[in-house]
Amino acid sequence: MSNLIGIQSFQTMSKHYKHNGFSLIELLVYLAIFSVIGSFAWRGIQWAQDRHTQMDTLVKMSSNSSAGLEAMNQAITNAIFPPKIFNETASIFANTQCLEVTNRTKTGAYNTTTFWFGLDNSTARYSLYQGSILCNETPSTDNLQKLTDPLFIKAINATPFFVSTGDMVQFNFKINKVIAGRNYEIKQNEASATKKFIKLSGTQGCKISSSASLFNLASTKTLEVAFSNGYNATLDRLKFKYNDTSVMCGAIASPTILYNNADSKLTCSFDTSTGKLNFISTVSFSAADWARIVSDIEYSPASSISSDLLKGITRGLTFKLDSTSQGNMTLDLYPLSRSCTNANFAP
Repeated sequence: MSNLIGIQSFQTMSKHYKHNGFSLIELLVYLAIFSVIGSFAWRGIQWAQDRHTQMDTLVKMSSNSSAGLEAMNQAITNAIFPPKIFNETASIFANTQCLEVTNRTKTGAYNTTTFWFGLDNSTARYSLYQGSILCNETPSTDNLQKLTDPLFIKAINATPFFVSTGDMVQFNFKINKVIAGRNYEIKQNEASATKKFIKLSGTQGCKISSSASLFNLASTKTLEVAFSNGYNATLDRLKFKYNDTSVMCGAIASPTILYNNADSKLTCSFDTSTGKLNFISTVSFSAADWARIVSDIEYSPASSISSDLLKGITRGLTFKLDSTSQGNMTLDLYPLSRSCTNANFAP
């Protein structure tokens, strides 16, 4: 009887032990499950930390560059004619570019600012600098202000930082930094034939006027555009852009025939001694017709001259239809030289 009680007690203890503990197999299964969960949790924590570090780095990079880029964008937006782009190898930079932007102050004076990309050899990245000197001068640490840390590289390596297409300026750079072996990058506006980023409106190019309402006579056959004051016989010339080709009109004795149809003929001549450009038609033109012709007349220097020498220099022009005065205008040569692509306008 006592043996039976002992056996029952052992069985009871065995059952109690099984209900209050884990077998070795159960422990191994639980450890495997917790290991998988822990691995995913740790990876999630690592991803969150990396993401935070990445976002913090990108924010700092963007913040560091934004002030410099904003200064350049504001200068270009307020420019009174398209910026000039120079490929320079300056004494303190290697193989960089310079962007020259001219604004007009409230007093009417011209203020030129330059922007340079300077290479930092230790990081192989470029910093953006703002200068108080022109692009064709030699910069130094005294006349350049550093706007950003060395963060920029070219988006398309074979293309310059700035790409000029008429009155458009395209950017070809991006923000790029390497931290602890990791590459962080913010894309900027990449140069592309299909992308136009900054458009400067109101620039006149080489043309003397774009007005469509210069004249008030209804029907006339001749137009005279003449320099009224300040005319320089060795420098000043007026050309006519006909069918996208700039034409230097011949002398009075041998005028240039612009077209000669069965019912009409138009010729032009330029007298270098008096500075008078004459158009003669065999049929009457309306005031609007002559205004369109004037809108295709360009100022063209006969010899090379620096645009800086033209600051404050003006020329007076008078207009006549059939010898009847139609008024006059003042031609400001400095902004015209900066917006005109004529090769004789030197920097």
